[in-house]
Amino acid sequence: MGEATEFGYKTNVLLMRLLISGGLTAAALLLWSLAGWGFSGFDAILGALATAYFGSRVLTNLYELAFPRPVVRVDDTGIQDRRLGPETIPWTAITEIKQVTGTVGAGTLFLEVREPRRYIGPTKGLLWLVYVLRARSGQTGFLPLTPPNVLDLGDMELLDAVDEHCPREIPVTPTGPKS
Repeated sequence: MGEATEFGYKTNVLLMRLLISGGLTAAALLLWSLAGWGFSGFDAILGALATAYFGSRVLTNLYELAFPRPVVRVDDTGIQDRRLGPETIPWTAITEIKQVTGTVGAGTLFLEVREPRRYIGPTKGLLWLVYVLRARSGQTGFLPLTPPNVLDLGDMELLDAVDEHCPREIPVTPTGPKS
């Protein structure tokens, strides 16, 4: 047991997200501006909403680049993935870890957690809604951690951090296409 292990986003991933969201913001602005050239009012509303959404993604990506901070944090109390919410998932709530194998999503960890909705922030949209609608007290469900291909880490660093900090043995099951 030791200090917390933290993983942030890769810079090139943030730059790619910035480029994509910037392009989508420009396309939305174009749609919004064309509404004055005979397009319907619906196009103007859609363009304005898309501009606001993708523009906010541009600002978020700029902020992440300017002020990098950990996305996934593993310590002696549990795992926190700020993409899921602000809560740390304690080791006692995790019953199993599934690791994706194969080419698509390789290395991504899914945590089987008791009462998963407790650990998802309400700002997480659809994921939160799914667990609110189907989760009951005591029910377990799988929560996906941020995929390792967008985090600044090596092949097995996330699983190594789990092994280092977890006070008990949690089974890790490979899952994915058969080779």
